[in-house]
This record gives sequence, structure tokens and C-alpha cells, in this order.
Amino acid sequence: MEPWFADRIGAGLWLDGKNRPYGLMTLAVDDEAAASTGLAELQRKKGAKKFGFVLRKDYALVTVGNEAAQDAVEAAAAEADRETLAAAGQFRRGLEWLPARQTALAWIDLGKLGAMVKAMMDTALDGLEEDLDAEMPFGRVGLSGGLFPGMGGLTQDDDLKGQLILGARAANNGVEIRFRGFDIPAPAPAGTTDARSAVDALPADSAIAGSLRVGDIGEALANEMLGTTAPLPEEMFEGMPPAEAEEVRKQLQESRDKMQAIAEAFAAVSGAKLTLSVTKHDDLGFLVAGETTSAENATTLARSLEMLGEDGDVTVTASGNKVELKSKGYAAGGGSLGGEALYRQALEGAPEQANVVFYVDVQRLLADAGLTSEERAQVKPVKAIGLAAGLDGQDQVGLLRIVIE
Repeated sequence: MEPWFADRIGAGLWLDGKNRPYGLMTLAVDDEAAASTGLAELQRKKGAKKFGFVLRKDYALVTVGNEAAQDAVEAAAAEADRETLAAAGQFRRGLEWLPARQTALAWIDLGKLGAMVKAMMDTALDGLEEDLDAEMPFGRVGLSGGLFPGMGGLTQDDDLKGQLILGARAANNGVEIRFRGFDIPAPAPAGTTDARSAVDALPADSAIAGSLRVGDIGEALANEMLGTTAPLPEEMFEGMPPAEAEEVRKQLQESRDKMQAIAEAFAAVSGAKLTLSVTKHDDLGFLVAGETTSAENATTLARSLEMLGEDGDVTVTASGNKVELKSKGYAAGGGSLGGEALYRQALEGAPEQANVVFYVDVQRLLADAGLTSEERAQVKPVKAIGLAAGLDGQDQVGLLRIVIE
């Protein structure tokens, strides 16, 4: 790096008055004269249209673009002179929530991001419409409400809201990343938020473990496009030899049946609590347990899973509103994860009301994985990964920790 660079950097995305996006960087400076000379030399090589910079006390604001980079960075600096991000109340609220001395920090204003994406889309669509006007005698086709009728697009009804802050820092036992979404509309999870207790109870020798409460995905995924009971049109087989037509008909029907099973499985699993345990003994094996919202959904889900697992490598059982999908290689040892020190380290400080919990015992998972000595040395310090997310009041919060020893 340049000798004047003071080892701190910031980056952001900014839109100028003509809705043109620019990436901005702030570079900490400990020698302003040397920074001015070095950046000016770089600008002479690249040109002021492609590289722009402004020097302020202790930092340089820099941008790279395809046009008017210097004009853009001066406009961005003028905005910062009026109010910096550090002075914004919403940003300060997020910063105060995070523990002190973060090594890396990210902040997203979702409302401004949504407005930026819309502006960029509108600019692109205006250009496309102008091109179409030049080529089509019947005039403009009106794309601004969405890319095409019925296919959606970013409309005024799809406004993003809220802010997201993320901080990463070194902890006593590794690296932790904490995040919180402020004022982001989110439906409350169905049922109780007991994902942590569900994972606590999984076998102690789980190499991978997790639990989550599935949202209502049935409406989105279990639709007519995934399966249909309508007969195959006979026109498809005209001109084929009878034996070939029968084989094609059989293959197509099997595919349709599986797609229908997928649709039914998606519908049945909506609102369910799922837990996952992956063990590694002679081979990897897995157990997925689902607690559905009704015995009828459990029966439907089991039937669909049996159809999708015809090769016999997995077994499906259902009892009441519970379903289990187990592979041949799954074998659980004694004890539970809740009693394991490494697991507790990975999830230390996790949200109390977590509706998603995920855990990986890295060394157990990679044991006998055929790694070279160099690869084993690289991953040896990484012991485990823990992830938990849930609600704190109305805000979404989460923790990701990588345990390193």
C-alpha cells in the first residue's frame, strides 16, 4: 500500500443527482501532502472522468467510475460536509447496540438501497424503451411498472424498509459476527421459538446440527406449475412407434408424479419445525425430523418423501404430526449437544428467542476427509461454527461465531 495510507478503509455505494451509481472509498491518511501527490498522479494516469478524489483532514474520499468521477466525488464530499453517517441517529442506534471495538462494520439503509435500485432500473428501462422506440413503429411499450406484464418487477408497492447493521470482531475464542435489522417488517414465527432447545437435544456426536421453524411457503411453492393431474396430450406421441411412445409416456408421468410430490411436500411442511443431525462414523448419515402442524400434513409429507426416495437409501416414518427422514449411514452416539463445551462456545451469546440455530463441528466433519497435510494444517485451528437468529422485540438479530483455537 501507499506509505501515506493509515491502515483503515471504508466503502459505500452512492447515487449522484443523475441516478448514476458510484462506489466510494474513504482511505485513512497520515501524510496529507504525500496522499495529495500520490492521488493526483493516479488521476493524471486514469483521467478525472474515471478517477476522482477529495482530501479532508485525516482521510481521502475516492471514487472510480465511467464518467464524471471527479464531479461525483466532489458532490459526495459536499453531502458528507452537511452530515456524515456518524452523525445520523439511525446509524448511531445500531452502533450503540454492537459491542465496542469492531474490526469490521457494515451498514445498509434498506429504504435508500431500494430507492437506488429503482432509480437504476428506471434509468436502464428508459434507455431500453428509447431503443425500442427507434426500432418499433408502434411506439413505446411502457416497461416501468415491471419488466413484462405478469412477471413482476420492482414497483412502488415493493418498498424496502429499515436498516441493517453488521459488526465483526475477534473474540476470546475466535471470530464473531453480530447483526441486527431495525424497523424491518417481519412476521412473527409460527409456534414457539425453541430452536436452541431442539438442537441442544440432538446427539453429541453430530457433525452438523440445526433447527428452524419453516414459514408459510406453501402458497409460493406448491402451485399448479409443480404438478398437475391432467392427462398427457396424445398429440405428443403422434408418429412414434407404440413401444417408444409408451416408454416416453411412462417417463413423463414419473417426472410429473415426482413434481407433484414436491409440491405436496412443500405445502405439508409449511409452518413445521425441522431439526437436522448429520453424524460421521464410517460414513456420513443424516436424520431430518419434522414436527408439522397436523397429522394430515405429516402423512402427506411422509408419502411425498417416500416417493422421492425410492432408491432405498433413506427410510421415512410418521407418527402423529411428526415425520422422520433417516439415511442408512446415520448412527447417533450417546449424550446430547447441550452438554458439549465446544457447542456451547460456538453459540455463546446467541439470541435467547432464536428461531434458527445451526452448528458445525468442523474437525469432526473433516476427519478422514482425505485432506493433505498442508490442508489439515490450514483448517486445524478452526474448531466449530455456530449461527443463531431470532427476534428481539420487533427487530431481527443474529450471531455467527467461528471458534478458533
